[in-house]
Amino acid sequence: MQLAFKKANDETLKKHLAIRIQDIKSASGDQRQQLDHLHRTAQELTQERTQLVGDLQQAREECRRVQDAMQIDQQKALNALREKMLLEQAEMQSKHENEVKDSRKRHDTAMAETQTKLSQTSQ
Repeated sequence: MQLAFKKANDETLKKHLAIRIQDIKSASGDQRQQLDHLHRTAQELTQERTQLVGDLQQAREECRRVQDAMQIDQQKALNALREKMLLEQAEMQSKHENEVKDSRKRHDTAMAETQTKLSQTSQ
């Protein structure tokens, strides 16, 4: 590789260096703007992420509250159903006992009548 040098005077060299410095400053400014833009974007994304994490946490808490409320409601309904069943069972038991008493009473009455008839016929 060979370098080709041109003859230049101080003025030409100064102009060339000034143009190069200006190009570098311009590129540096563009890169600074890009960096600032990227920094702002990163901050916005970080804020958005923080907001989304907060929203997610609130949603999870709300979900837990709803689940807890549903479980409480289900337990209340189950307890009410159990209580209703126990009342019905007690009513049925009482009804059954009354029917058994009535049946025994009818049986005892029928037996007594039969005994009376038998004793009257045997005399």
